[in-house]
Amino acid sequence: MIRFREPIKRIVILGWLHTMQFDQTMLRERITSHVFASLDVAVTRTAHAELSLKVGKQKPEFVGLYTILEAVDATFLSRNGIPQSSLLSQTNGLNTIRYTGDRWDAYTRVFRSNKPANDEQQTRIIEFAKLIDEATDEAFDAKIGDFISTDELLRYLAANSLTSNVTGMSTIGTNDF
Repeated sequence: MIRFREPIKRIVILGWLHTMQFDQTMLRERITSHVFASLDVAVTRTAHAELSLKVGKQKPEFVGLYTILEAVDATFLSRNGIPQSSLLSQTNGLNTIRYTGDRWDAYTRVFRSNKPANDEQQTRIIEFAKLIDEATDEAFDAKIGDFISTDELLRYLAANSLTSNVTGMSTIGTNDF
């Protein structure tokens, strides 16, 4: 838990404050992070923060207990050995990765990214979608290793299963990069 006992005029948090409104134990994010890390899956760091608000000379008022989630940024990428040039994209789960032709604009709603994809990245994502959606079993087996590390993906899926992650890639996919 982080407590700031001295008055602070400005705090910059490089990440998000999560209210844990659906987690009465207030431990889910922390435990999930430990499970992912123990399986050698890149995961954001977490910490608890007790938040109080003081206005003027009033007595500080307790606002709540929050989880601080590390931002997925250059520091995160570096710590996890991910190249800075990587295109970080979120999808709406596995079922949304569909081949919809060779025009990039058809994919921008499905692959929400941290920056515009360059031509090479666009081509790679389109080829990946085509492989998933249209390849024969033999072609898929021969080419999938060119796009993903199956060992890393299996560890990631195992971590999601162990933690019953309802926002992971195999479900609605809102918290995956």
